[in-house]
Amino acid sequence: MTNDLICARIGCDKPASYEKPLCYEHWMEFDRYGIFECERCHRFDEQVVNEDLCWDCSGGKEVPIHAHGPVDYQRHYLYILKLDGGEFYIGQTNDLEIRLKEHQDGRTRSTKGKHPKLVWFEKSQGNREELKEEEDDLTRLAKHSPRAIRRMVAEWQRPLRLVDLEA
Repeated sequence: MTNDLICARIGCDKPASYEKPLCYEHWMEFDRYGIFECERCHRFDEQVVNEDLCWDCSGGKEVPIHAHGPVDYQRHYLYILKLDGGEFYIGQTNDLEIRLKEHQDGRTRSTKGKHPKLVWFEKSQGNREELKEEEDDLTRLAKHSPRAIRRMVAEWQRPLRLVDLEA
């Protein structure tokens, strides 16, 4: 589709497309849970009210439907690497595969030369700030109670042992 649509954020007239219905600024606001999609007109606003409708739709106002592709929150991963010597490294990224490769290739100063191995991860969507708080909590735990991190990793890995990777 061409880029002849405007941003689905109510009041914004910046260019957008069917696949990317929000301008960059409003994608970032959506990803921080700052704006929400109206279930009826599929425009975005700070507040949705009755039954997830924007003010216009909840007030019965006739507004055109903003047709667009699916909109998802950006995925983020919180992860734990085990380093040589038994230390742990806690981090977050929006692309786990690329970030792990950076660690393994020695492009991250704090893990360079320590043979980092991915031992745990958690996927979440949206709100990077909340994930940062969880990352900080795990970093403190790894520093002050590595045994607790080892137990957490072991518990998370337990069901993975049941997976038949040859299938």
